[in-house]
Amino acid sequence: LPYFKSRRIYTHQEIQPAQSKREWLGIVFVPSDAIVLIALMAFGLIRFTPNPDWTVHLQTALVMILWVDLWMYFAHRMMHQSPRLWRMHRHHHLSKITQPVSSISFSFSEKFFVYSCAWLVGMAAISWGMPISFAGIVGYFSVYYFLSAGAHGNTAYYNDRIEFLQSPAIHGLHHVKPNVNYGFWTTLYDRLFDTYKSPRETQAFSTTNRPSAST
Repeated sequence: LPYFKSRRIYTHQEIQPAQSKREWLGIVFVPSDAIVLIALMAFGLIRFTPNPDWTVHLQTALVMILWVDLWMYFAHRMMHQSPRLWRMHRHHHLSKITQPVSSISFSFSEKFFVYSCAWLVGMAAISWGMPISFAGIVGYFSVYYFLSAGAHGNTAYYNDRIEFLQSPAIHGLHHVKPNVNYGFWTTLYDRLFDTYKSPRETQAFSTTNRPSAST
């Protein structure tokens, strides 16, 4: 659509059919979230509050956002700094310029261990200390998949001047310059540990002098 095309962030490189084909293959790993959750329920490792009200659903989703934001900053940063872990993560970075389907393009090991297992085992541990709900976890994943597709959309959907929540411009810069912007939901930990780089500092919104995809 003309509106979205006019708001593209990085335009110096076109997405090739081979990239799209590779990224769509990642859809086969998406069910790993459900598989891990069912396994934790079957073995009684995660506790759901009986008859939860809406506050428990909301609390579950918010706590999961906080947990994942913390975990993913350090896990993501380690995957870039450790040669062994980078082999697991590099598949995602084959996409220099991203599109919505890039959000599901992972190696099996990264998707299963870093995402599905780590996120849900963490929530299983939390469930023994505070009430959580099944609907809250399902709601979290529903929102995650939708917003993650947007964050990889290479489109400035809105004016993100505050630059606290993750956005297509912030995460898109990470794919162009992989040593910055490791954050997941927010830029909090990037700011605390000095790994945040504003897209404006690199002229990411300029029509000229865009960052090179090779940097």
